[in-house]
Amino acid sequence: MKLIKLQFCLILIIKFAQGNPEGKIHWSSVSYTSNPAYFSDYSVNIFNDTDGETKCNATFTQLEDMEKLIITIVIKQNSKKGMKDFDRELLRINADTCKLSQGTFKNYVVRNIYREEGNPGAKIYWSSVTYTSNPMYVSDVSTNIFNDTDGDTKFNMTVTQLEDMEKLLITIVLIQNSKKGMKDFNRELLRINADTCNQFKGTFKNAIVRNIFRDIREVSNIKFSCPQPKGIFYIRELVLPGSIPFMDKFIKYALEGDFEMTVLIRAKPFKKKLTNGVSVKAYGVFTYE
Repeated sequence: MKLIKLQFCLILIIKFAQGNPEGKIHWSSVSYTSNPAYFSDYSVNIFNDTDGETKCNATFTQLEDMEKLIITIVIKQNSKKGMKDFDRELLRINADTCKLSQGTFKNYVVRNIYREEGNPGAKIYWSSVTYTSNPMYVSDVSTNIFNDTDGDTKFNMTVTQLEDMEKLLITIVLIQNSKKGMKDFNRELLRINADTCNQFKGTFKNAIVRNIFRDIREVSNIKFSCPQPKGIFYIRELVLPGSIPFMDKFIKYALEGDFEMTVLIRAKPFKKKLTNGVSVKAYGVFTYE
């Protein structure tokens, strides 16, 4: 018997709220199509529950026994300009339900979506922090991380900036270290470059950076202004991220392992070339409990 396309399609429309420090996905609507030769009485809805989660209900009647089902999962980011040709497909997975039920399907994403007990918790355990600095422009640098009583890992830092700066350039890099310990196989997951002048003027458009700067300002006296005056600056109890939002629920084990987050601050003194200021590295392990 040939495989029949059942046209049993469920589409969730989402909006990712830029500017939200928690990176919240707001599910807005749901639609479906179905093949009336094999399915009937289909209904679906989503609702915002009292626990803050958006949940989905679906019921349908399958009219005929099936040898198996083939399930396709697609995540797509729509173009901001509304042009479908520029939509970006982020994930596509085809799953055979026979292999799933037999436990022989190897894709971690699908196995975790369909496992009865749901996804286990995942957490980044930050273990240590190091720094390097340029003594020509900064002094008295101290850093530390600690596990607070609220369960979060927090970061403290103090630094003395010795000279007024025209501006600062900040680079944030997140790297997953190779499980085999070979740097050539490390995987760079995120790299962001931010100009404090653009950030100060409100012209920097990257929502991730805007949220990071906002979080730092709440626990710091660093102005990130343009120019950046000299002085003694501190960061007190900045909460380090405990998870990789959204990704950790779909790409289980693919991201598990040692992580390294680097924040490099380069300085542009007046009438001088751009130079390194301070580089801070935090080390942690991402694992499923």
